[in-house]
Amino acid sequence: MAHIGIEPEDYPGPLVDLDYISEKSFPKSKKKAKKPKAKLSPCVKRTITLARIEANREKATFVDVRHMLVAMLQEGRNFGAIMMDANGITIEGIRKTEWNGK
Repeated sequence: MAHIGIEPEDYPGPLVDLDYISEKSFPKSKKKAKKPKAKLSPCVKRTITLARIEANREKATFVDVRHMLVAMLQEGRNFGAIMMDANGITIEGIRKTEWNGK
């Protein structure tokens, strides 16, 4: 991804600990297995927090796609933000766009 300006050190590893997921995590017995917890990167955690703030700003009762898109652009250090910026998508543009009649 270096050819598009993203350095490997910006993304230290997978978001899910693949070593944790194994056959033991999904036993064949009838007992309910505990779901493995995904590990979120600091970038993803910041983006989710920003999306919640954006939803609160709009007095929304839940976080939806437009909140996540705005948050990705605000966070700025993610592939989605780079691609949206390269295609001229702005926070103001997302906020002005009608989403399912809203």
